[in-house]
Amino acid sequence: MNLNSMSISEILALRGTKPSLDEPEFWIIGKEQAKLHYALKDLPVKEKRNTEAKTVNENGEVVYDYIPYHYILCPDCGNKIDISKKSMPYKCPKCNSVLQSADNTGVRRYAKSLLLKKYFKFDLCIADEVHELKGGETAQGQALANLTSASKKVLALTGTLMGGYANNLFYLMWRVAPQIMVKLGLNYDKPQEFIERFGVYENITVDYKRNKESIGNKRGVRKAI
Repeated sequence: MNLNSMSISEILALRGTKPSLDEPEFWIIGKEQAKLHYALKDLPVKEKRNTEAKTVNENGEVVYDYIPYHYILCPDCGNKIDISKKSMPYKCPKCNSVLQSADNTGVRRYAKSLLLKKYFKFDLCIADEVHELKGGETAQGQALANLTSASKKVLALTGTLMGGYANNLFYLMWRVAPQIMVKLGLNYDKPQEFIERFGVYENITVDYKRNKESIGNKRGVRKAI
């Protein structure tokens, strides 16, 4: 079944249907169709004015200083987040949801991978060329995570597993085998821990002293540790 040419309503109509017991059923989707989603925009900032006693005038009256208080509301848990003295955070500190909302002025579409994650369960997810999905916050990487989380088992295919760096594997492992990463005690937001345990560091020291035997004025010294 080719999901690339199907609309959201057509895919949703498949909910509750049972596959044939005589032969396996394959659903096919490309990474572009899996990742395309509606645009997001920052949440509207709300303002409230707090009052603080400032001085007492000659008539004995208290003069108040009105201080604006800016905040946003998390769209998922309703948590009030103060942004008066700091920039807007990317995620809610309470429920970890992304602090953005749908932009109704942009293209109206919904990521099919997210739809499959919410409403369907699969026995096996086969993902080809997974080395192209190694980015941390990329849309196609998140699409892979959506599909693998909706599947009992995952078969990841690639002819180039990594590009020579430990961090090439970090997010891929979280997407295809998150239970292993949890068992290792690793944190999704701290790829440095993975690199320190399974990678090799190279310390590069630059000597800025002038090299009198050439027209250049600096030279690099590479030292591996």
